Amino acid sequence: MSSPTTATVSLQPLLHRVQEARKQTDALFTFLTPEALYERSIAERHRLIFYLGHLEAFDWNLLSGALHLETKDAGFDKLFSFGIDPTQGNLPSDQPADWPAESQVREYGQTIRRRLDDALASPVENTQLPPLVANGTFLHVAIEHRLMHAETLAYLLHQLPNHKKRGPALPLAILAPAPEPEMAAIPPGTATLGQPSRGASRPAPTTKGETFAFGWDNEFETHVENVPEFRIGVYPVTNAQFLEFVRAGGYSDPGLWSSEDWAWKESRGLRHPHFWQSAADRWFLRGMFELHPLPLDWPVYVSHAEATAYS
Repeated sequence: MSSPTTATVSLQPLLHRVQEARKQTDALFTFLTPEALYERSIAERHRLIFYLGHLEAFDWNLLSGALHLETKDAGFDKLFSFGIDPTQGNLPSDQPADWPAESQVREYGQTIRRRLDDALASPVENTQLPPLVANGTFLHVAIEHRLMHAETLAYLLHQLPNHKKRGPALPLAILAPAPEPEMAAIPPGTATLGQPSRGASRPAPTTKGETFAFGWDNEFETHVENVPEFRIGVYPVTNAQFLEFVRAGGYSDPGLWSSEDWAWKESRGLRHPHFWQSAADRWFLRGMFELHPLPLDWPVYVSHAEATAYS
């Protein structure tokens, strides 16, 4: 890493965003019953206890070296450092007893937060810090990583049976007629993806507020594509429209699916979207905490494979 340099920007806005991101992920874990924390809601993923430790271990492994902080629990730093990507169908086989107690994981996380916060608490403008800390890069990485996990954690929690979660009382879905399908013509033009880099694939820091427009490595450089005229639906595909596909036998017609998507669907025994349930000739949507009568006007929630078959 480069030699330390004096920071020329305030990190206070980013430190505030770190606290706000923590509140989001902390809130998600309050929805779990104690036993659910050791569940594996998706076969290919870790048990949920991993993510409780991972969010803090990631921040520690990212920042501790730059801040010259010595580890106090190298075992947990390693245990909670990386997720898993099973290959060749080799699913994880660990058991709940293989993981530390919740109290240990929470104590580990609180210790990390306290030590990192203390190290960053002094007036940053007058502190000697490594460049990637001083210009906000590492804090941006920590924030974006945590917010991405907030999204994936919500998905993992949604997979759990409702009785394993403690959720707030929610009003019943307001049922309304589905909107009439409507198409809009999009004129030809250019689409620009990504953002330009400056220097080592990063925009230069500024001297006011945020340091720069953060991006991951795969979001640089810009890519411009000429797009011909096309038509697109004004509204997302609704539950009502997808229900027609289900009733017309879309899940039993292999001609609508690629061979890979068909094999995936069959391996999971899908005959309708995963979060739909039927009872007494009625359809319901399994929300995070309770069943709702299927809201026909809501956008349908399906996988890419199912959306492709529908299209």
